[in-house]
Amino acid sequence: GGASSKPVTNKGAQRVENASKTGVFAVQDEPGFSLPKEVLQIETLRTLHIEGCALKDLPSLAALASLQRLKLPKNMISSLPNISVMVNLQQIDLSSNKLGSLPDCFSGMKKLKEANFSKNQLTSLPGSLGDCAALKNLDASDNQL
Repeated sequence: GGASSKPVTNKGAQRVENASKTGVFAVQDEPGFSLPKEVLQIETLRTLHIEGCALKDLPSLAALASLQRLKLPKNMISSLPNISVMVNLQQIDLSSNKLGSLPDCFSGMKKLKEANFSKNQLTSLPGSLGDCAALKNLDASDNQL
């Protein structure tokens, strides 16, 4: 081998670059992880998977219109921004967070098959989930419904 002559980029920049090439951004079990803003500008991103990272705040996800999988389980997210732009979404997993409510923004998600909102603090589910014709699995257990 020998030493690589490439400059060492930080892990975050490397991840952003990989995500823009592969369409997948995935991080697991990194408490203190903060989501690079650049990831939210990758319009070709298909999978955003951040699990067990104590993530509290979600910035706007409005650029992620190509997203097919939004998986953010085991974090500390207390509110979900409007994600109505995600008309290609097939799977959403927000289990084990601190969500008290969900935005009523699911009407256009005709491809959504799986939604997991279990282990949150939800008191109601948005009516627009009823418009998701493809929805087969909806888990809202362990809430205050």
